[in-house]
Amino acid sequence: GTARRACKINVPDQHVYRVFGGPANGSTVLMDPEGAFGDFNRAQRAMANLEEILPLFLAEMAFVGFVFPLLTTAFVVLFSLARFAAARGYTSSAKGRMSGNISSMIVAGALDGMLLLIGILAIRGM
Repeated sequence: GTARRACKINVPDQHVYRVFGGPANGSTVLMDPEGAFGDFNRAQRAMANLEEILPLFLAEMAFVGFVFPLLTTAFVVLFSLARFAAARGYTSSAKGRMSGNISSMIVAGALDGMLLLIGILAIRGM
């Protein structure tokens, strides 16, 4: 994307590191948090954050969507918008991801609750 082009980091490099505290041998190596490299690193982390949650969300979406298709569609749209906002915010600053991530977790939690309700109703035989 744009962060990759701005700092000239080519595939397959995923992060940019900087040595802190002296020569490379024995020093602490951290991801570079500043400038174009910092933007790139945070954009990569935003994608990794999405990859961590997406499989479970998609599985739940399939099960809940079978029973509540319209409500699930609304939740998917809200989740997608929230994750997009989180990624955009994270690229600009580490704390910028919080509102989008929290919003997407609330939506995912609602989907969890709907799946639990479906399970309870199925066990009760309704």
